[in-house]
Amino acid sequence: MKVGVVLIVDDEQLVLRSLERHLRNAGRTVLATTSAFQARKLSQLHRPELAIVDLLLDPLGGVSTGIRLIEALRKDRTDLFIVAQSGVATAELVTFAYEAGANVAMKKELCELEALFARVELGTTLRPMNPERIATLDCVKREHLQHALNAFGSTRAAARALHMHRSTLQRQLKKDPVS
Repeated sequence: MKVGVVLIVDDEQLVLRSLERHLRNAGRTVLATTSAFQARKLSQLHRPELAIVDLLLDPLGGVSTGIRLIEALRKDRTDLFIVAQSGVATAELVTFAYEAGANVAMKKELCELEALFARVELGTTLRPMNPERIATLDCVKREHLQHALNAFGSTRAAARALHMHRSTLQRQLKKDPVS
């Protein structure tokens, strides 16, 4: 499934604009807002395929603002793929995110989002998720690296395409090979 429309909700302008620019450059239509209320309206109006929601949306509201938004988005649309993000992805926050209806919960890191987008576009994470079989982010990343290696045929070409050092790619692929 090709992800065309992406909804981004983050109260940090720098993160919001950076992610928005990156996704636009990747050819996606981006709906960006700092408001949970506006995010819900945008979701209902434009029906994005993917929503990226900051768990700590409002410094005064804490986790509850992001969690309540995820719950509302999930209630409105069971087919929406929701990525919950946080600068501090603790086990407790990740648990809250999954319980609220997020498909993926992760720390705010652009390279990890890119790996996730690759999986989403391949259709490998859009099936209904069994909670006992949710792939870890490390596993998703290794699969993405392995896919790039297979696609480019050599470590050097894959590393260049992934914007990483060849030795780093080799080390990460040796950690725990994808079977």
